Amino acid sequence: QSINLIKPTSIKTLAIIPLYQGEEFIANCLSSLENGTVKTHILLVDNAYSDQYTHLVEHQFKNVIFIKNKKNLGFGKAINQGFSYGLQNNYTHYLILNQDVELQHDTLQKMLDFASQLDQNEWGIICPWNLGSDAKQTEYYFEENLSKRAGKTIQSNLYGSNVLKVDFINAACWLVNSKALEKLKGFDSRFFMYGEDLDFCNRAKYFGYKIYVLLDVKCFHHKLKGDYEN
Repeated sequence: QSINLIKPTSIKTLAIIPLYQGEEFIANCLSSLENGTVKTHILLVDNAYSDQYTHLVEHQFKNVIFIKNKKNLGFGKAINQGFSYGLQNNYTHYLILNQDVELQHDTLQKMLDFASQLDQNEWGIICPWNLGSDAKQTEYYFEENLSKRAGKTIQSNLYGSNVLKVDFINAACWLVNSKALEKLKGFDSRFFMYGEDLDFCNRAKYFGYKIYVLLDVKCFHHKLKGDYEN
């Protein structure tokens, strides 16, 4: 069955990263974006963590756009600030990143390449495979979500990519379609942290937007098992 491929005339991507207690990770996260094969604008949302530390990040990464909050708004509200900035500046794709995620040099390129082959009115989220810090094992909670919370997963070869179509995957590294965002309106601000990504995926599914996990495209999520309990 053929589909009508609607390709944007130009790709404009914004990476949105909330910052809170991220000293040991954020430099690698930002460096992996700056050193990628495709360039993206980077927006760092400082959730009132540390002025001194934010100044250090600003000094090291000159091209990063900053939003500085006066208090910790949580993950979803911080991402929504990035969405608002992006909508005002005509971005076509949004890369949501946890501060402890590191991309391979071609991660974003491959995600965008896959997105370009899809009907732009039908996909919502594209996610790479999340490896842990050792780069050998799947990250613990990513694997847990796939096995217990992702719903019915359908593995297929789509446009030459090894792909899972899922109902949910956690938002450590998401490429979000601006077309879908026009209807989904961002995260529900009632969620401070955890649960906002599940709610977003449920609404995406309700409106018919597809969620894909790319098995052959990798990122590293340096989250440690047990973080949720601490």
